[in-house]
Amino acid sequence: MGSVVETRENKELKDINMLKFEKQSKSILINFIEEGNLEGGKSHIESIEKKINGCKISELTCKLMYCNIIVSILEKYEEYFQGNDYDTLYQGYYNKIMDSTRIMFISKLMCKFLEEICQLVLRIRDDQNSKYIINKVVEYIEKNYSSKVTLEDIATHINLSKQYLSFLFKKETGINISSYIINLRIEKAKEMINKGEDNMKVIYQRVGFTDQQYFYKTFKKVTGLTVGQYKDTI
Repeated sequence: MGSVVETRENKELKDINMLKFEKQSKSILINFIEEGNLEGGKSHIESIEKKINGCKISELTCKLMYCNIIVSILEKYEEYFQGNDYDTLYQGYYNKIMDSTRIMFISKLMCKFLEEICQLVLRIRDDQNSKYIINKVVEYIEKNYSSKVTLEDIATHINLSKQYLSFLFKKETGINISSYIINLRIEKAKEMINKGEDNMKVIYQRVGFTDQQYFYKTFKKVTGLTVGQYKDTI
């Protein structure tokens, strides 16, 4: 009878330690994902395997622990998934883990899963960061288009190199920054004309041009119409 009680106590203690171990492992792996440290995450998965191999833990308990870790990581980054991708990814790894016959195989699956998540998080955050930068550039141009705006001014404001800013803006918008500024100025000029402003000097100076002939030339290049022809369409 005493041996049965001892076995139950040992099992309860082991279960508590397993829960603690699982919680710690989740936290550590998520930290590695947040840091973008894939190699650190893989190294920790190897350490999980070693610890499990050194303990007398049932195969099912191990598999469920790994599945729980995957669920926690997926829940952490659920907003990054589209449609059924979340459920499909989990179900795929769940089935493979439950079908595995050795911890070594599960570790390899976990490393593959971690790699997928790290790539997803990096891609989404890169996209989000790029959009944030472009929004800041557009916001700056909107506030300053009526005065002289240079690439150097914008790069200094955003705290990026001119080269990288030019590359990123063209990549995200399809046009370069100078073209965006010119297009915006012409749109603002059209708005003034639409509202009845007839003084060309007032218009071109207010939208950031310093030369009337250059304004006329640019207006026609952008709209395909002279200022006079555009007025006739109103």
